[in-house]
Amino acid sequence: MRTNIEIDDDLMAKAMAATNGPTKKAVVEQGLQLLVSLKAQEGIKKLRGTVVWRGHDDDWFASDEEIVERRRQAERKAVSNEVSPDEGSVVASELASAAGSRHR
Repeated sequence: MRTNIEIDDDLMAKAMAATNGPTKKAVVEQGLQLLVSLKAQEGIKKLRGTVVWRGHDDDWFASDEEIVERRRQAERKAVSNEVSPDEGSVVASELASAAGSRHR
């Protein structure tokens, strides 16, 4: 689609230098693609705090609530025992493997 627009010369020069765009058209298209991509990511941001991440150590058959509770227990145990961060991941790993064994 052919469109004529007025763009600030300094802004275009900075954009071309920042992107190494060979033409003004390429720089404008790249900017529009970036804008569309960023707007699409806003939907993902809305999910923050609503999804429980399951890592390789987590029990994939447990409910989200069980996963969250196990992580809280591991955190409390780590804090009460003043466990180092490396040992804390071992505690979480032990909790996950213990939970996984009940599904076998």
